[in-house]
Amino acid sequence: MRKLVVFASLALATSPVVAVWGQLLPTSPLLGAPAIVRLGTGTGSVVGGSSTNVASGTDATVFGFGNTASGSYSFAFGENNTSSSSYSLAFGIATTASGPGSTACGQMSTASGNAGFACGGGSLDRGRIGSWAWASSYDNTPGDSQTSINTLIGFTTSTASFRLTSDLNNAGSANVVNIPVNTAAFYSIIFTGKDHTTTGNASAVSGITGFLDCGATLGACVWSSTSTGTLTNHGTGLAANTSVSVAADTTNGGINLSVTPPNSHTWDWVALVTTTEVQ
Repeated sequence: MRKLVVFASLALATSPVVAVWGQLLPTSPLLGAPAIVRLGTGTGSVVGGSSTNVASGTDATVFGFGNTASGSYSFAFGENNTSSSSYSLAFGIATTASGPGSTACGQMSTASGNAGFACGGGSLDRGRIGSWAWASSYDNTPGDSQTSINTLIGFTTSTASFRLTSDLNNAGSANVVNIPVNTAAFYSIIFTGKDHTTTGNASAVSGITGFLDCGATLGACVWSSTSTGTLTNHGTGLAANTSVSVAADTTNGGINLSVTPPNSHTWDWVALVTTTEVQ
């Protein structure tokens, strides 16, 4: 076994040792062949393992073979993975985390949305904000056979209809639950609202389901409702006034999920939207 050598200055005596620069780590039945830990090209970055690894982002870390961590504070490990955005994490084989704070894992999965997550065998978060995508495998291309979990939110102070998105901003290609052209998806939605003006008031709609089929263009997307769900109110003065509607979004290729509140109180709304997607 090779002797482990650690270089540490007196100034770092009270700090944890981050790496063993340029030294061979000890060989053992658990560790296998010796590995090299060295500085990357990014400020404060660390590279471990093969010389094919690249850590070019500030404070980025990479281990394994053929990985690239180019985003600031990003981490890539395994084989041929890429974490290219700030705070992104990619691990497994041939995964890509290109959205800020995104995570890609498994094999050939890509997380490109802000805080997106894609895992399994060839899943895509489709650039959605905070979306979780899963796949066991794919037929022709990654993302053509997958499921997803999404959260949409809303805030109202009037009885006007309000559209929920993942970030409270106007609907766009990244903050709605959308699908590509020539793709179909079954949607299941659970919807909850809380009245912050009157203590004890809340509304929920469960069991909303439907089918979105998008043709050769996003403008050809069609929504077919299979269940409008069941409304449950808790509190006073709500009656059956809360209503939830779902329609095709033919601009972004997704669904338009909107709520009409029962009153003008201050309400927070949250919807859990799951999809089963096939392309």
